[in-house]
Amino acid sequence: PTHTHTPHTHHRRLSSLLAPLDPTSKLFIRLANSFKESLRPRDHACDLQLNRIWQLASTSAREQQKLEFDKQKIVFDAEVLSETENEIVLKAGGEAPSPKLQELYLGAPVEVLQNVLINGFDMDLWPPRNDAYKSLEVFGEGMYLTRHASKAHHFSGKSGFVLLIAAHLVKSTATVVPGRQLPTATPPAEAAGPAHYKTSSRDVLAAGAHGWSEEVLVFKERLPPLLPLCIVEYAPI
Repeated sequence: PTHTHTPHTHHRRLSSLLAPLDPTSKLFIRLANSFKESLRPRDHACDLQLNRIWQLASTSAREQQKLEFDKQKIVFDAEVLSETENEIVLKAGGEAPSPKLQELYLGAPVEVLQNVLINGFDMDLWPPRNDAYKSLEVFGEGMYLTRHASKAHHFSGKSGFVLLIAAHLVKSTATVVPGRQLPTATPPAEAAGPAHYKTSSRDVLAAGAHGWSEEVLVFKERLPPLLPLCIVEYAPI
C-alpha cells in the first residue's frame, strides 16, 4: 500500500508518447539485469529498485530513430578514419581507432530526459543552461554519462528516472573524467583526496570506465552518434 501513490504521480509526469515495456519481454529482462548490475549502493550511497522501463510508444518512431542513428554511425566512422589516415601510415603497425558502442546512463530532470527520448539530442539546447547545472560541469561543458545508474540518480534531482543511451564513441569525441563528487553524498574515505581526482589515462573506448567514480564526458562541440533507448523508472530502497 505504501508504494501505490508514487508510481501514479510519476506516470502523470511522463508524456503519452511513452509506454512501459512488457516486463516479460526479452528486452525488459536484459535492460533490468543491466540496471541491477550497474548499481553500486555502497559507493554511491543509495540502492535502487526497478519499477518500469519506458520507451517510445510508436514502433515506427523507434525504428526511425534507430535508422538515423545507424546513418550517423556510418558517416561518423568514415570521418574518423579519414582524419587518422595520414597519422596511421606514418606509424608502423598503426591501427585505425575503432568506435565502441556503449550503453550509458544520463541523470537530468525527468522533463529533459523524456524530451531527449522523444526528440533526440539537440546540443544547442543541452545541457539546460542554468546556474545549478553549470556548477556541475566541473570538467568542462558537455554531457556527463556513467555506467552506473546509481550515480546518474544523484544528478537526476532524485526524480526516480534516468535515461539509458547507446553511445558510439571514439577518443576524439569523448573522454573519461575522474567523476564529479556526488552532490548529496560523500565518497568513501579511501577514494577521497587527490587520488580520487586523478585523471584516468585509460581509453574508455577500448575497455570502458571501470572506476566507480568515473564518468564519460561527451564533448558538446563534436557530438558522436547517440541513441536514446529508454527511461528507467525506479525507487530508492
